[in-house]
Amino acid sequence: MANEIRVLEDQLYDADYQNRVLRDELKRTKEACKPASSSDQVRTPSYRKSVDSYGPSDTANPPMQTGDTVLDSEYDAVPYEPVPTPSEIAPATPADSNPPTAGNQPNADVGEDYELPAPALLSPTPNNNGRPEMLPPSEPEPPGPETFRAPKIEPGELLPPPLPGSESNDVPGKVDLPNELDRLNFSPPTLPPLATPDHIRLHTSLSGGHQFDQDDQIDGLYVVVNVVDQAGKALNLHNFDIDAKMTIVALDPKLDPSISRIGRWEFSPEEVRTFIRSVPIEGLHVPIKWQDNEPISDEVIVHVRLEAQDEEMRCEGTLQLD
Repeated sequence: MANEIRVLEDQLYDADYQNRVLRDELKRTKEACKPASSSDQVRTPSYRKSVDSYGPSDTANPPMQTGDTVLDSEYDAVPYEPVPTPSEIAPATPADSNPPTAGNQPNADVGEDYELPAPALLSPTPNNNGRPEMLPPSEPEPPGPETFRAPKIEPGELLPPPLPGSESNDVPGKVDLPNELDRLNFSPPTLPPLATPDHIRLHTSLSGGHQFDQDDQIDGLYVVVNVVDQAGKALNLHNFDIDAKMTIVALDPKLDPSISRIGRWEFSPEEVRTFIRSVPIEGLHVPIKWQDNEPISDEVIVHVRLEAQDEEMRCEGTLQLD
């Protein structure tokens, strides 16, 4: 769009210059063709002299004896119209904010008497909305003292502190913080409450016969007892203060009930705390040796009781010795 504007401006300046040249030529022609005196003959144009120099013409044209010259008669036949001045010519398109000068016009042959167009040609023209086009915005100004002036702080009304137990949300001048600031609270997270033990359970897969030496003979039992919550999940006993005694009784199902008991093992609370393990599963891992009697069958029935001051838990199960 800017290139089209400059091209149209160049054409306008060139037309103005050609107009001035033609007007000067017309002025000189009119001065040269003023009416001569009656005693003078009509001057023949120079081009007739150049033709007569080659020889006599076929017909002799007598000179015209008249007061008006040929050029004046031909010029007067055409109605004269005044040539508009540059100030009367309205620009076709809006002028640029930086109009081109005579030095940057490629097509104009500027003479010594050439003058720039009138200021009316350079004035901005209204756009389609009827309003003049605005100049491009100026560059931003650097900050001044007004920018860094702090706003005036008006002190509020002095009030006594709220009474204990009263609502302090309606205090005048209170600043309500956005909810997003709750994420910046670095208070320790609240942990869920620990699950409480509900019952004990004998882990029959990990429990069974146990060897305390290098021979192949079974020397005792390895009993794994899980303490679980209401959901049946084994609890980590390191999170609890164990203060309970434990009793384990082993029976041989093939013997007579009166003599089926193989042994009875009792452990103090201090010993029970030494049996706490987390690998391979949470619970009490208790190794026990045979006492005086040994089972004759390949399995035994085990009863476990965990007794505290105000409660006790029991479980039982059959363990394979092989």
